[in-house]
Amino acid sequence: MDIGNVLLLHDNARTHTSIRTKEKIASFGWTTLPYPSYSPDLAPCDYHLFGPVKKGLRDKHNDNEEVKSAVKTWLKERPIQFYKAGIRALVKRCNTALERGGDYVEKLKFNHHKVIFILMHFDVFSTKRSPTAHKKALF
Repeated sequence: MDIGNVLLLHDNARTHTSIRTKEKIASFGWTTLPYPSYSPDLAPCDYHLFGPVKKGLRDKHNDNEEVKSAVKTWLKERPIQFYKAGIRALVKRCNTALERGGDYVEKLKFNHHKVIFILMHFDVFSTKRSPTAHKKALF
């Protein structure tokens, strides 16, 4: 698989639009897709990740270090199907948003599509100032 021909979708958070982040993405040869402002319905973290993370970590941790460690462990323990389902939902949500002229997409059921996706994970807990990227192909 050619990982140099990647279309990256991420929101407009400051960490994603910083010069260092843009330079790192460009060094991979990736293209960043435009992302509509205030569109959590199209952000996999918002519709697929944050709810299950909160549920899995509820009332179990007392300080930031415990939470950071638990989130890292939780993410590593998710089966590949968990991430595939989030990407499949993204494809369906994007298609629906286009069909609706950009209107908000809420709680959709989706059909399974074969999608090849490069998961880019920025280590938000790193002590380094620039993000590190880890690429993993999902089939």
